Amino acid sequence: MSESTRFRRTRRLTGAAGIAVARLRRRPLRTVLAVTGVTLAVLAVILLAATGAGVLEVGATQFDQADRDLWVSAEGTSLSPARGGGFTNTLTDSHQVASEIEAHPDVAQANPIAFQSVYIDAGDGEFQTIIGAGISGTGNSVSIQSGRDFSAPNRHYANGSYDGEMTYEVILDSDTADQLDVGVGDTVRIGGSLAAAREHEFTVVAISSTFRQLLGSQTVILPIAELQEITGTTERDPATFVTAVTEDGAGPEAVATEIEEQHPTLSVRTNEEQLLAVLRQRASVLVAGAALVIVAILAGLTLTASLLWLYVHHQRATFAALLAQGVSPWTVVATIAVQGLVIALLGALVGVVLAVPAGVVLSQVAASLVGFSGLVTVAPWMLGLGAGIALLVGTIVAVVSTGALLRGGLAVPRK
Repeated sequence: MSESTRFRRTRRLTGAAGIAVARLRRRPLRTVLAVTGVTLAVLAVILLAATGAGVLEVGATQFDQADRDLWVSAEGTSLSPARGGGFTNTLTDSHQVASEIEAHPDVAQANPIAFQSVYIDAGDGEFQTIIGAGISGTGNSVSIQSGRDFSAPNRHYANGSYDGEMTYEVILDSDTADQLDVGVGDTVRIGGSLAAAREHEFTVVAISSTFRQLLGSQTVILPIAELQEITGTTERDPATFVTAVTEDGAGPEAVATEIEEQHPTLSVRTNEEQLLAVLRQRASVLVAGAALVIVAILAGLTLTASLLWLYVHHQRATFAALLAQGVSPWTVVATIAVQGLVIALLGALVGVVLAVPAGVVLSQVAASLVGFSGLVTVAPWMLGLGAGIALLVGTIVAVVSTGALLRGGLAVPRK
């Protein structure tokens, strides 16, 4: 390519860019609407991607924070929406099962854990339904914000006789404590029924949001035997899971396989497998969410493409007049392309700038609705994804517009 040819093309491109900018400035409202459309598409892509990734990350984090390697359950364990939610307790003789699992040479510790809906009030008679978590000791699995551990969490169980003295100790999450206006040292009434709740008064010994974060719902934590006592289930010794911690160096997958061989009626899952099992039980929600993501992205792309196409279409007479005046088709094509790319670039920039604060607000709204924080986390690659799609749409519209021009899509207006 000769120097003169390169110079002429550079001048044409500069001239096309000048015309494009002038047209954008001449109709500011039309330009703002087009840029807004691109911005909305960019925000939709970024925030939906942030939500999808955040849900999986939060789920994995919560299971990791539980400080357990294996989750043992009986067939039929599932999410139960009744009476405040939680899990069904289908694993019976849970203490015996935990002892047998703990006898495995590669298992350091095994404990039953139960989730059961209970009634609670602060003595004022205004009972509310909440999830009760029954455990055999806090250990490293419960992070205490204030207060102390249970004094004797297994005393009431008494090797299965359930005739040991109850501690009547409970740990509340911070939201429940604030709602009931109680703190460490205060008392609350808890029971599996209203009648049982009126008869059992517990002292708050600590504040912990561990299970609040794991379940996404307000919780009270009690010794498991005492939870079974106030819900009238001591005969079956039920639990939702038996959780296990493997010895250092032992592979959770291999240990899970061996335990399942010894207990064929039980299901043994690692943290990752348990997370997937919970998600599968919410398959309808996930499918709806995935469909929403796809529809939102397609709608955003369609809206952006339509706005840019209409933006060009409304200037057909102007471009046709330029052709009639002798402006080369290449210059007009370059003008259309520059307009599309400028609008896409502006929309991408605005969308990226707004994505981070919008993500923070959306995450706070999600936390207030479902109880989990950090559900919407905007990562740098998501910003790039949104901006890249906007620029891609701008380029595609420019190419399509160019094709229409080359096929005679712009008619010279009559004088």
